Amino acid sequence: MNITIDKILQINDSIYAIINQISLSLLILLIGFIIGKLVGKFILLILNNSNIKKIKIFSIKFDAEKTIPTSISYLIYIASLIFALSYSGILKVVIYVFMIIFSLVVIVSAFYSIKQVIPNLIASISLTRNPNFKKRKKIKIEGIIGEISDITYSEVKITTEAGEEIHIPCKLFLEKEYVLLK
Repeated sequence: MNITIDKILQINDSIYAIINQISLSLLILLIGFIIGKLVGKFILLILNNSNIKKIKIFSIKFDAEKTIPTSISYLIYIASLIFALSYSGILKVVIYVFMIIFSLVVIVSAFYSIKQVIPNLIASISLTRNPNFKKRKKIKIEGIIGEISDITYSEVKITTEAGEEIHIPCKLFLEKEYVLLK
């Protein structure tokens, strides 16, 4: 009978410790958000009294009354979130999850970019190897008539008779019919 009571007390202590840790983490988060909001309002009050409206840093102008208080508030929010996660013991897990998500986004973006770049690059090589396809040649594609003004690895620039410059992806020349005019 003593063994079961000891186990129940041990489980009770474990549950109490977990609830205590979670509640203190939430309290840290709440206090951090309150401090962040108060500091942001206080800085806004200081900026309003000092009549600082715009600030220029590295040739970039921005509204000091909106940007500075908001930035400092967000920094305090993030710091309190990191401190709360650290206190609860799940900071490393959250960092790993964000690193995995970020890596997946980068990989998917890279594949998407490659999917867009490679067909254009192959088409560009194909077009530049054609001795008749060169600058200052008249061309007709998709009802557009103009003169080839530039050929890059991703696009062909055509200047129409009206003077408009149209950018056409190189891969379109492999997919659609075009006619080189004299």
